[in-house]
Amino acid sequence: MKTYFSKFTEQNVKNITHLDGACREIFMELILRIAEEGIYIRIPDTGGKRTGEEQQTLYNKTPKVTHVLCPYSWHCHGLAIDVVPLHRLGPLYFTALFHRDNLYERIARIAKSLNIRWGFEEWGMDKGHFHYSGGKTIYQLSKGKFPGKPTIQKHPYNKETDRAIERMKFRGIILENYFPYLYGNS
Repeated sequence: MKTYFSKFTEQNVKNITHLDGACREIFMELILRIAEEGIYIRIPDTGGKRTGEEQQTLYNKTPKVTHVLCPYSWHCHGLAIDVVPLHRLGPLYFTALFHRDNLYERIARIAKSLNIRWGFEEWGMDKGHFHYSGGKTIYQLSKGKFPGKPTIQKHPYNKETDRAIERMKFRGIILENYFPYLYGNS
């Protein structure tokens, strides 16, 4: 299967760099494995770590974008991302596929293999939401009890993924201090 990186890949990686250090690498691994499954995705600008003010703004939107405020949002702790599956219309043009359940289910299977939880499976809504709990509850997080850093099983990437990783390293998008496992360090 062809690997699907899009014009949003670098921005997706930048959004992940703002996540909590305990889960940053596991979400990087998620987006790499999603691409290798032949799925284009985008992490919206508000789809990563959020401040309390950003969470409040999303909470106040109509229609509702979120149903919780900080500290009861995984996003406010830097442990969650939202993803939107995309369909490529041309070299630079994509459209969102919000209503393609099979794509969300495929992404959820990949996430589950990395011990990342799917919002839809937990709450029956929010198909694009994925968070790393490390066995902690949102209530434990709100009291400052954060999960430890997950172990990432070595995954053999295909040549196209290896090239994309090297290109992003060269361009300063993938930095060793944010993603040491991609440099052979843990």
